Amino acid sequence: MILADTENRYADGLVFARKAAERLDALLGTGSPNTEEAALITGLYSNIALFHSNQHQLDDAARYAQRGVEVSRRFGHDQEQLSAGLGVLSNAARFAGDLEGALQAIHESRLIAEKTANPDNARTTLSLAAALWREGLILGELNNINMDRPQEAVPLLQKAFDLSEGIARRDPGDYTSRSYVSFTGRELGDVLRDNDPARALAVYDQTRQRLLEIKDNPKARRDEVWVLAGSSYALRRLRRPGESRQRIDDALAILRGLNDYPARSVLPGEQVDAALRALADHYADTGQTAAAITTYEELLEKVRASRPQLEADLRHANHISRIYRDLGSLHRRAGHATQAGTLDQQRLELWRYWDRKLPNNPFVRRQLAAAAIR
Repeated sequence: MILADTENRYADGLVFARKAAERLDALLGTGSPNTEEAALITGLYSNIALFHSNQHQLDDAARYAQRGVEVSRRFGHDQEQLSAGLGVLSNAARFAGDLEGALQAIHESRLIAEKTANPDNARTTLSLAAALWREGLILGELNNINMDRPQEAVPLLQKAFDLSEGIARRDPGDYTSRSYVSFTGRELGDVLRDNDPARALAVYDQTRQRLLEIKDNPKARRDEVWVLAGSSYALRRLRRPGESRQRIDDALAILRGLNDYPARSVLPGEQVDAALRALADHYADTGQTAAAITTYEELLEKVRASRPQLEADLRHANHISRIYRDLGSLHRRAGHATQAGTLDQQRLELWRYWDRKLPNNPFVRRQLAAAAIR
């Protein structure tokens, strides 16, 4: 399964993943595993769940993650592994649209992580940071599937960031803690930037500093793109548009240096997407409507070229809905009523589909209600 994934043979990977799950189920049917076997089985179910999530098989991902948690509860005695398994389950449930189930799983994961964390142990401290981060995302990650409770997310993300930063401060050469600073700081800055842009900018800048300490690492440079793009919004809120544009230019320069941009296609939510969206929003916020429309149209074309799974993956549906919304608003501002109306209708039909697929889902209903407003 993992080898097939590495070689981009995703159909083969799904076959191998399902065969592996069937054999694990059969193994469990033969009797009770010992503690060591239970730990191995739990880890395998988690890997199978992650693979299915990456392949947009979100209901299957949640099912396998739940199976791993059940094995850990029944046969295992490793609380840290149970906490990690609950984290995988929370991700799978969230992306399948089950936000209440996701919150319940990650809350339990965090409580366990708080009990097992040792401030002198980097691994357990970062495990707690990861649980706090995931709970914060479920409550209020900006522009993603969430419960629309960003104020509750802030203290969780702040603690996750502080724990990660504390470990990074101790060890100037540690990559892992700096990667944790990266994803916790980026999300904290994103949640803060509209209402507290000065605080958001400080978080973004500290996050970027830790990333710059990681040398000769393409992933760190790509993570820096997210931070630069996010900080451009905070800078505009602080009435510093020149610096905002410079951050976006720096982000695009990194992507060009990595040969990630220009690109024939853009994956939803990835770094090129973030940089192009930041550029389009900068144009929009500084009165350059025509340039904003051109940039959003480029983004929409490139995202469509990546063949997003709009009817299978709620993340992709939400992502392209936001492009429809923002590009439609720009066309309306420019007096292009026909283009705006077409995008509005596409957005509305997308959420009507998801409302049929996930009836009475709170997140979907919020998006549907917003799409119905013209």
